[in-house]
Amino acid sequence: MVKVEMANLGHLNDIYRLEKSLFSIEAYSLNSIKQELSNPNRIYLAATDENEKVLGYAGVNLLDDFAELIKIGVNKNFQNQGIAKIMLKELVCKLKQTNKSRLLLEVNKSNFSAVNFYINAGFELINTRKNYYKNGGDALIYQLIL
Repeated sequence: MVKVEMANLGHLNDIYRLEKSLFSIEAYSLNSIKQELSNPNRIYLAATDENEKVLGYAGVNLLDDFAELIKIGVNKNFQNQGIAKIMLKELVCKLKQTNKSRLLLEVNKSNFSAVNFYINAGFELINTRKNYYKNGGDALIYQLIL
């Protein structure tokens, strides 16, 4: 059974290991994750198993009247089991409590599984940033009205 809770510094090392395995050269450092988890303008969630092991995490940046999805990641051994969907749904619930009007995100156009995930979650494409990523990939900008 997966439990989703507010991420805290007790989750730091698990999140860092997961970050490195999922995002390799673009992974946040341990110190950066610590700062993210401590930042009052962020909401981070951790999805944990019955042993409190972090299976996934997700975070948003709270801005003026909207929020921006910073990261969402699930352990490769637990992907495609609905964990990201559960975390996203919980983030949306928390954002509605903060009176944010929309959630924005950017995703590499070549990341087909992520693009499909966001479309299926109700996000709408609002912009494209050509050649945004180091590898020349386009960034797709999506929004979800809350």
